[in-house]
Formats: sequence, structure tokens, C-alpha cells
Amino acid sequence: MLAPAALHAQAEAGDAAIIEVLMKNHSELMPMLQKQLEEAERQASKLEQQLERMGDPGAVNPESIAMIKDDVKRSASVLMTKQEKREMYDSLTGAEVFDDDANGMLEAIGAKVTLEDGSEQDRDAEKYKLEAALMAEIKQYKEVREQAIEQQKMLSDELVTVMEELEAAKDFATVQKLNATISIINGKIDDWNQKVIMARADVDMVRQEYESTARVVAKGKREETEMQSKADRDASAASKATFPGFGIAPKKLPWGRKGSDGNPGTGSVAP
Repeated sequence: MLAPAALHAQAEAGDAAIIEVLMKNHSELMPMLQKQLEEAERQASKLEQQLERMGDPGAVNPESIAMIKDDVKRSASVLMTKQEKREMYDSLTGAEVFDDDANGMLEAIGAKVTLEDGSEQDRDAEKYKLEAALMAEIKQYKEVREQAIEQQKMLSDELVTVMEELEAAKDFATVQKLNATISIINGKIDDWNQKVIMARADVDMVRQEYESTARVVAKGKREETEMQSKADRDASAASKATFPGFGIAPKKLPWGRKGSDGNPGTGSVAP
């Protein structure tokens, strides 16, 4: 069996490896994130160009334009960059999960363990780092989803207003401007859907990593037990081989030579 110090060192190395894998998984999503950021910038640029072609921006609902610009800024920063993700993982201690109660559905485990004699011991936060990473991703997903719902509600309300203005429009130029605004608002609503999908992908990826790591750890412990059992059997077999007579009943031996009278031990010799 490994010594406690060796196990602790192995755990620390495992945590570092897990974080590296999580970062690698996140880096695979970075092209998607970059694409979303570029799309947000493209939409903002497109909005400016359309307004320039349309002429006076005041002819279009100024509240709609302001809302779209604000939404572009929000959506561009809602997902974490690779560096922000790294900083989040590095800041985790494992203790973050001690107070989690699944929105009140479960009892939080707390930072201390109460023994039968009433004494308390601190939990080892290092053992909970992977769970803390998964919970952090889940919370990030929920935050993105909440922002998406809020922004989509505002955009949808504004969309209704613009469509009402479109119905009342009297000239072609105004119709063109309002149609452009409707197109951009619909694009922003879809953009938020993509943000939620990407945040969910992060959660799924970390969950898969957690489950895979759990299987590896379980298999490692089974292998350790099997190796120890084999070592014990080999040691036992080697011990028996050193003492070949061990465990075998000794033969009956006479106490002396038989005499002429046939009785052992008398030492008499026949004449």
C-alpha cells in the first residue's frame, strides 16, 4: 500500500492533471466562443452600416437601437475566456461545495465532520476539487441561462413594438429601416440561444471528465487491492518454501534400539 505522504502527492498530481484536461476541453470550445464574439462584433458593425445607409437614425425607434447596442456588449462578455476559465479553476479550493444544498433539496455536508464522541474534524477540501469544478461550471451555465432569459424577454418585447411600428409605417424607407431592426433583434435572440448551448456544453464536458476520472480512480483502487493480494500470496508461498517440513506431522521414531526381548530402549543384545 502507498504511504499517506505518497497518496497525498499522488492526489495533488491528479488534481493538476484533471485541471489541465478541463482546460484542454475548454480550449476546444474556444473556436466556438471566438466565432460568437466575432458574430456579435459583425452584428454591431452591420447595425452601424445599416443606420448610415438609412440616413437619420432618429427615424428608427432610438430605444430599439440603444437596446440592441447594449445587448451586443452583454452577449460579447457573458461567456468566460480561456484565461478567465483558468483563473476560476486555479481559485477553487474544494471547500466551495461544502455549503451546496441543491436549492434546498438536500442537506449541505458542511466543512466539519462530527464524530460519535462529539468531537469535530475538518473535511479535506482537496478531495472535493473536481466536484467544485463541476459545480462552478453548473453555476456558470445557470448565470448565462438567466441572462439569456432576461435579455430575450427584453428583445422580444422590443420586437413586438417594432413590428407594431412596421404595421403603421407609411413609406418604403421607414419599412426598410424597421425590417432591418427586426432582423437584428431576431439575430440577437438566436445569439443568446447559442450562448446557453455553449455554457451547457461546458457543463457536459466537465461532467464527462468527472465520470471518467471516477472510473479511473475506482479501477486504480481495485488494481491496488489485487496487486497487494498477489504480493501477500507470493510472500506466503515463499515462506512455506523456506521450511519444507512445515505443517507435516513428524514420523514416529523409537526411543532406542530394540533389544533381544523385542522392546525398544532396553539396549539388550541377543547372545
